[in-house]
Amino acid sequence: MTAVQTMQITLRVAVPVPLRRLFDYLPCDEQSIPAPGCRVWVSFGATRRLGVVVAHGSNVAGSSRKLKKIDAVVDQTPVLAAGNLDLLHWVSAYYHHPLGETLHSALPVLLRKGEAAKASRVSVWRLTEQARTLDASRFRRARRQGAIWTALLAAPQGLDRVQLAELGGDPGPALRTMTEKGWVERGETDPWSQPPQATDEDRAPTLTDEQRTAVEAVEANTDGYQCLLLDGVTGSGKTE
Repeated sequence: MTAVQTMQITLRVAVPVPLRRLFDYLPCDEQSIPAPGCRVWVSFGATRRLGVVVAHGSNVAGSSRKLKKIDAVVDQTPVLAAGNLDLLHWVSAYYHHPLGETLHSALPVLLRKGEAAKASRVSVWRLTEQARTLDASRFRRARRQGAIWTALLAAPQGLDRVQLAELGGDPGPALRTMTEKGWVERGETDPWSQPPQATDEDRAPTLTDEQRTAVEAVEANTDGYQCLLLDGVTGSGKTE
Protein backbone atom coordinates (compact mmCIF):
# COMPACT_ATOMS: atom_id res chain seq x y z
CA MET A 1 0.00 0.00 0.00
CA THR A 2 1.16 3.55 -0.74
CA ALA A 3 1.16 5.90 2.21
CA VAL A 4 -0.77 9.15 1.74
CA GLN A 5 1.42 12.15 2.45
CA THR A 6 -0.12 15.07 4.31
CA MET A 7 1.14 18.47 3.22
CA GLN A 8 1.59 21.34 5.63
CA ILE A 9 1.36 25.01 4.66
CA THR A 10 4.61 26.79 5.41
CA LEU A 11 5.40 30.48 5.62
CA ARG A 12 8.40 31.85 3.76
CA VAL A 13 9.60 34.65 6.03
CA ALA A 14 12.11 37.42 5.32
CA VAL A 15 14.04 38.12 8.53
CA PRO A 16 16.13 41.32 8.91
CA VAL A 17 19.53 39.63 9.01
CA PRO A 18 22.49 39.94 6.58
CA LEU A 19 21.71 36.62 4.88
CA ARG A 20 20.39 36.40 1.32
CA ARG A 21 17.73 33.78 1.88
CA LEU A 22 14.24 33.25 3.26
CA PHE A 23 13.37 31.09 6.27
CA ASP A 24 10.53 28.59 6.46
CA TYR A 25 8.19 28.42 9.45
CA LEU A 26 4.89 26.73 10.25
CA PRO A 27 1.81 28.79 11.15
CA CYS A 28 1.08 28.95 14.88
CA ASP A 29 -2.59 28.30 14.05
CA GLU A 30 -3.66 26.36 10.96
CA GLN A 31 -6.92 28.30 10.90
CA SER A 32 -5.16 31.67 10.69
CA ILE A 33 -2.57 31.86 7.90
CA PRO A 34 -0.96 35.31 7.61
CA ALA A 35 -0.95 36.61 4.05
CA PRO A 36 2.19 37.78 2.24
CA GLY A 37 3.02 41.28 3.47
CA CYS A 38 2.02 40.58 7.09
CA ARG A 39 4.52 40.86 9.95
CA VAL A 40 5.19 37.90 12.25
CA TRP A 41 7.36 37.31 15.31
CA VAL A 42 9.69 34.33 14.87
CA SER A 43 12.32 32.56 16.94
CA PHE A 44 15.64 32.99 15.16
CA GLY A 45 18.53 31.21 16.83
CA ALA A 46 18.69 32.50 20.39
CA THR A 47 16.79 35.69 19.50
CA ARG A 48 13.28 36.75 18.56
CA ARG A 49 12.94 38.70 15.32
CA LEU A 50 10.17 40.53 13.50
CA GLY A 51 9.91 39.13 9.99
CA VAL A 52 7.64 39.64 6.99
CA VAL A 53 5.80 36.80 5.26
CA VAL A 54 6.62 36.99 1.56
CA ALA A 55 5.09 33.73 0.27
CA HIS A 56 3.43 30.46 1.22
CA GLY A 57 5.04 27.07 0.66
CA SER A 58 4.47 23.46 1.62
CA ASN A 59 6.15 20.74 3.65
CA VAL A 60 5.42 17.03 4.08
CA ALA A 61 4.00 16.48 7.56
CA GLY A 62 6.20 14.19 9.63
CA SER A 63 9.20 14.59 7.33
CA SER A 64 12.74 14.88 8.63
CA ARG A 65 12.58 18.59 7.83
CA LYS A 66 11.53 19.91 11.22
CA LEU A 67 10.24 23.46 11.14
CA LYS A 68 9.52 25.84 13.99
CA LYS A 69 6.18 27.54 14.35
CA ILE A 70 6.03 31.31 14.24
CA ASP A 71 5.62 32.87 17.67
CA ALA A 72 2.82 35.32 16.80
CA VAL A 73 1.04 37.05 13.95
CA VAL A 74 1.20 40.85 14.18
CA ASP A 75 -1.05 41.88 11.28
CA GLN A 76 -4.44 40.61 10.16
CA THR A 77 -4.06 42.49 6.87
CA PRO A 78 -0.77 43.09 5.00
CA VAL A 79 1.24 46.21 5.81
CA LEU A 80 3.07 45.71 2.49
CA ALA A 81 0.75 45.28 -0.49
CA ALA A 82 1.60 42.93 -3.36
CA GLY A 83 2.88 45.81 -5.48
CA ASN A 84 5.16 46.97 -2.66
CA LEU A 85 6.53 43.46 -2.19
CA ASP A 86 7.27 43.15 -5.91
CA LEU A 87 9.08 46.50 -5.89
CA LEU A 88 11.13 45.60 -2.81
CA HIS A 89 12.03 42.21 -4.32
CA TRP A 90 13.38 44.13 -7.31
CA VAL A 91 15.27 46.58 -5.07
CA SER A 92 16.84 43.68 -3.16
CA ALA A 93 17.96 41.93 -6.35
CA TYR A 94 19.14 45.08 -8.13
CA TYR A 95 21.22 46.34 -5.22
CA HIS A 96 22.31 42.84 -4.09
CA HIS A 97 21.02 43.43 -0.56
CA PRO A 98 19.29 40.83 1.66
CA LEU A 99 15.53 40.89 1.21
CA GLY A 100 14.84 40.79 4.96
CA GLU A 101 16.84 43.96 5.59
CA THR A 102 15.33 45.62 2.50
CA LEU A 103 11.75 45.00 3.70
CA HIS A 104 12.65 46.04 7.24
CA SER A 105 14.10 49.36 6.01
CA ALA A 106 10.92 50.07 4.01
CA LEU A 107 8.74 50.02 7.14
CA PRO A 108 8.19 53.06 9.40
CA VAL A 109 10.17 52.94 12.65
CA LEU A 110 7.22 51.96 14.88
CA LEU A 111 6.22 49.13 12.55
CA ARG A 112 9.80 47.82 12.66
CA LYS A 113 9.36 47.51 16.43
CA GLY A 114 6.17 45.47 16.11
CA GLU A 115 3.71 48.25 16.92
CA ALA A 116 0.17 47.86 15.57
CA ALA A 117 -0.46 49.41 12.17
CA LYS A 118 -3.20 51.96 12.79
CA ALA A 119 -4.28 54.45 10.16
CA SER A 120 -5.34 57.70 11.80
CA ARG A 121 -8.57 59.24 10.56
CA VAL A 122 -8.56 62.65 8.91
CA SER A 123 -11.36 65.23 8.85
CA VAL A 124 -12.76 66.11 5.45
CA TRP A 125 -15.50 68.39 4.15
CA ARG A 126 -18.04 67.27 1.58
CA LEU A 127 -20.88 69.01 -0.24
CA THR A 128 -24.41 68.20 0.87
CA GLU A 129 -27.01 67.11 -1.68
CA GLN A 130 -28.55 70.58 -1.43
CA ALA A 131 -25.25 72.23 -2.36
CA ARG A 132 -24.84 70.06 -5.44
CA THR A 133 -27.95 71.63 -6.93
CA LEU A 134 -26.66 75.20 -6.56
CA ASP A 135 -25.65 77.32 -9.53
CA ALA A 136 -22.16 78.81 -9.73
CA SER A 137 -23.69 82.28 -10.00
CA ARG A 138 -24.70 81.92 -6.35
CA PHE A 139 -21.08 82.55 -5.40
CA ARG A 140 -20.48 85.62 -7.55
CA ARG A 141 -19.94 87.78 -4.46
CA ALA A 142 -18.36 85.04 -2.33
CA ARG A 143 -15.31 83.96 -4.29
CA ARG A 144 -13.72 81.87 -1.54
CA GLN A 145 -16.95 79.96 -0.98
CA GLY A 146 -17.22 79.55 -4.74
CA ALA A 147 -13.69 78.13 -4.96
CA ILE A 148 -14.45 75.64 -2.17
CA TRP A 149 -17.79 74.69 -3.76
CA THR A 150 -16.11 74.07 -7.14
CA ALA A 151 -13.31 71.99 -5.58
CA LEU A 152 -15.71 69.86 -3.52
CA LEU A 153 -18.01 69.39 -6.48
CA ALA A 154 -15.10 67.66 -8.26
CA ALA A 155 -14.12 65.65 -5.15
CA PRO A 156 -17.14 63.67 -3.86
CA GLN A 157 -14.86 61.83 -1.42
CA GLY A 158 -14.21 65.17 0.30
CA LEU A 159 -11.13 67.32 0.88
CA ASP A 160 -9.23 68.00 4.08
CA ARG A 161 -8.30 71.43 5.46
CA VAL A 162 -4.79 71.37 3.96
CA GLN A 163 -6.16 70.66 0.50
CA LEU A 164 -8.76 73.42 0.82
CA ALA A 165 -6.12 75.87 2.05
CA GLU A 166 -4.27 75.35 -1.25
CA LEU A 167 -7.15 77.19 -2.92
CA GLY A 168 -5.85 80.35 -1.23
CA GLY A 169 -6.08 81.68 2.32
CA ASP A 170 -7.71 80.25 5.43
CA PRO A 171 -10.81 78.22 4.45
CA GLY A 172 -12.20 78.33 8.03
CA PRO A 173 -14.58 81.33 7.78
CA ALA A 174 -15.99 80.18 4.43
CA LEU A 175 -16.49 76.65 5.71
CA ARG A 176 -18.34 77.91 8.81
CA THR A 177 -20.67 80.01 6.68
CA MET A 178 -21.29 77.16 4.23
CA THR A 179 -21.92 74.75 7.13
CA GLU A 180 -24.50 77.13 8.65
CA LYS A 181 -26.27 77.30 5.29
CA GLY A 182 -26.33 73.51 5.03
CA TRP A 183 -23.99 73.39 2.04
CA VAL A 184 -21.06 71.45 3.50
CA GLU A 185 -20.76 68.74 6.13
CA ARG A 186 -17.78 67.45 8.02
CA GLY A 187 -16.81 63.79 8.15
CA GLU A 188 -13.84 61.47 8.60
CA THR A 189 -12.04 59.19 6.21
CA ASP A 190 -9.09 56.85 6.04
CA PRO A 191 -6.08 58.85 4.76
CA TRP A 192 -5.11 55.93 2.50
CA SER A 193 -8.41 56.26 0.65
CA GLN A 194 -7.61 59.82 -0.37
CA PRO A 195 -6.48 60.07 -4.00
CA PRO A 196 -3.08 61.70 -4.44
CA GLN A 197 -3.25 65.42 -5.10
CA ALA A 198 -1.13 66.94 -7.84
CA THR A 199 1.63 69.19 -6.58
CA ASP A 200 4.01 71.55 -8.31
CA GLU A 201 6.65 68.81 -8.10
CA ASP A 202 4.38 66.46 -10.07
CA ARG A 203 4.03 68.84 -13.00
CA ALA A 204 6.67 68.87 -15.72
CA PRO A 205 8.80 72.03 -15.57
CA THR A 206 8.91 74.49 -18.46
CA LEU A 207 12.28 73.87 -20.07
CA THR A 208 14.71 76.53 -21.24
CA ASP A 209 16.13 76.36 -24.78
CA GLU A 210 19.34 74.74 -23.49
CA GLN A 211 17.40 72.19 -21.42
CA ARG A 212 15.20 71.36 -24.42
CA THR A 213 18.31 70.83 -26.56
CA ALA A 214 19.70 68.43 -23.95
CA VAL A 215 16.40 66.50 -23.72
CA GLU A 216 16.20 66.15 -27.51
CA ALA A 217 19.78 64.85 -27.60
CA VAL A 218 18.95 62.20 -24.98
CA GLU A 219 15.72 61.19 -26.74
CA ALA A 220 17.56 60.93 -30.07
CA ASN A 221 19.86 58.28 -28.62
CA THR A 222 18.66 54.94 -29.98
CA ASP A 223 21.74 52.82 -29.24
CA GLY A 224 20.26 51.24 -26.14
CA TYR A 225 21.34 51.66 -22.53
CA GLN A 226 24.37 53.91 -22.12
CA CYS A 227 25.68 56.70 -19.93
CA LEU A 228 25.23 60.33 -20.96
CA LEU A 229 26.87 63.37 -19.39
CA LEU A 230 25.03 66.63 -18.70
CA ASP A 231 27.54 69.48 -18.64
CA GLY A 232 26.40 72.71 -17.02
CA VAL A 233 27.24 75.16 -14.27
CA THR A 234 25.51 75.08 -10.88
CA GLY A 235 21.94 76.36 -11.15
CA SER A 236 21.66 75.78 -14.91
CA GLY A 237 18.77 73.31 -14.48
CA LYS A 238 20.48 69.92 -14.89
CA THR A 239 18.15 68.29 -12.36
CA GLU A 240 15.03 69.31 -14.29
